[in-house]
Amino acid sequence: MMNLLVTFSLAILSVSTEDVPIDWPVNQPDYQLPIFLSARAGIACEETPIVWRNNNMTCPERAVCADVFLTPRELEDGSQCEEKRILHNCLCPGGSVCPFEKPSHFLYASALQRQYTCQNICRLPYCGNIRSMTPVAQTVVNEAINFGRRTYTRMDCRCSRHHVPFGTHRAVQTSPARNGIKKFVEYVCSRSENENMIPDPCEI
Repeated sequence: MMNLLVTFSLAILSVSTEDVPIDWPVNQPDYQLPIFLSARAGIACEETPIVWRNNNMTCPERAVCADVFLTPRELEDGSQCEEKRILHNCLCPGGSVCPFEKPSHFLYASALQRQYTCQNICRLPYCGNIRSMTPVAQTVVNEAINFGRRTYTRMDCRCSRHHVPFGTHRAVQTSPARNGIKKFVEYVCSRSENENMIPDPCEI
């Protein structure tokens, strides 16, 4: 039996690769990003098959081991259901499957995307406790030697929105940076809120 739950109306935006989720391959073309706009009642769709990626290699330290996307789908009768899609990025140390069903292991990338780590999220440092003007919250590690020259997302610290999503906003935003003549992008907590003024949710 399908369970009743709250889902969201769906709008589709065409966005550039600058705006895609931070763990999306940087060489992907523009794609359709679903944005939640308003809440409405619906039912849960059946789960789609898990997508296993990166040949089930062992996750590097603090890697995002799985991404879970919740997407509203239109049914034949005009009602909507919420489809869950799971991307399994890597295995946790010891060969265990990423704990994508445990609340203590997930962070909100946004209202429609959850990211999971092998360790309890409260073991990750809180960005608001780091004495830096703009501590880097997440890093996309390209051609990682400890991950078979593949790309993965590393959690460097937790933003407050990783615990409680805010509307359609993502937990992190891009910030241009430079290392000598080389330009690159950092992923920092949203500047629309003062992270240093918000207590660590893991300590409340």
